[in-house]
Amino acid sequence: LKPFWLQRAHLIASREVRMGQSAVKCVFGDSGDKDNSPKGTQDATVAPASNVAAIGQEPLAEGQYTVEEAIAIQNALRNNFADAAFQQQLRRLEAMHPKRGQRCHADQQAFATEFHALLLQVLHKVLPQRPWCLESGWTGFREMTSRMESVAKDPRVLQIKEDINRFLGLPRNTVLRPLAEEPVVMHMPDGSGSVPSYENVLITDLDGDWAHEFWEEDRSGQLKRALPCGA
Repeated sequence: LKPFWLQRAHLIASREVRMGQSAVKCVFGDSGDKDNSPKGTQDATVAPASNVAAIGQEPLAEGQYTVEEAIAIQNALRNNFADAAFQQQLRRLEAMHPKRGQRCHADQQAFATEFHALLLQVLHKVLPQRPWCLESGWTGFREMTSRMESVAKDPRVLQIKEDINRFLGLPRNTVLRPLAEEPVVMHMPDGSGSVPSYENVLITDLDGDWAHEFWEEDRSGQLKRALPCGA
């Protein structure tokens, strides 16, 4: 038999060990195999594989189109170039300039000018539409091209560009660009040419001519602004 004082000391030590284990559980949780964590804790701390992959991808630069946005606007252009009315005008233009493929031939420059005018009909129609809301014409086309740089090499985007070139009768890798020097006056066969508007109202002189202001030469040869209608 153990002395009474030794038995009492062993009992106190056992109580202290149990109390210490309880304290550890309260602070750090159970270290055993049993999972006592609240339901859903592990799911909240471990990110799904799909999210991890998304985080690893390089984000698009500000203002750049996603692949889906680029495909949408390219599809709109392709559908308009493939339209029967546009194709009819293109075939007529090609027939008018049969020697357009000969370098330095008059047909080459004439065809290029009218071909770009034909392209402008579609650019004026498509680019200002929602959700793109770009400027019409080549200004909007340049902005569209710059906003597609991040996805320009995507196979789906490249395929639509090749389709557009095919409908335009161009080699599949052709890059569309405006003329180096756009003409001041351009023939628009379908009457879609833009008519400039002015902030100031036109006024009429005694001869019935309209203008924003009239200037006349006096006897000394100096130009002076004249009031309309003799006022």
